[in-house]
Amino acid sequence: MDTQEWKKAYTLDARIRLRKEGRVVYGSGIARLLDLTDQLKSLHGAARQMDMPYRKALFIVKRAEEELGRPLLERSIGGAGGGGSRLTPFGIWLSRNFQAMEAEVNQYVAQLKDKYFNEEGLS
Repeated sequence: MDTQEWKKAYTLDARIRLRKEGRVVYGSGIARLLDLTDQLKSLHGAARQMDMPYRKALFIVKRAEEELGRPLLERSIGGAGGGGSRLTPFGIWLSRNFQAMEAEVNQYVAQLKDKYFNEEGLS
């Protein structure tokens, strides 16, 4: 396999997680769940799209909210217009900043891959 084929065949990534006292509080999984919830205006719908039981999705969100000490979602129950969920201002802030940081880290990781896994070692 030549250098160009090798570079295309292999990727390098990093997993970013926000921790509190060693416990994961926020990461790409909950970020995706919250983004889908905001898009669909439904935690249930987001969970279904991720092939996740609703109860698990609710547990994940509630645990993160408890650990962070702030709500991530505003939830409304049924009624004439139906219920729904949307991100709180804090949830929007956290989601945007986490995604921006994750994108920056992944760009840096790609640069490191090119630096450390270069032609010299492949020849």
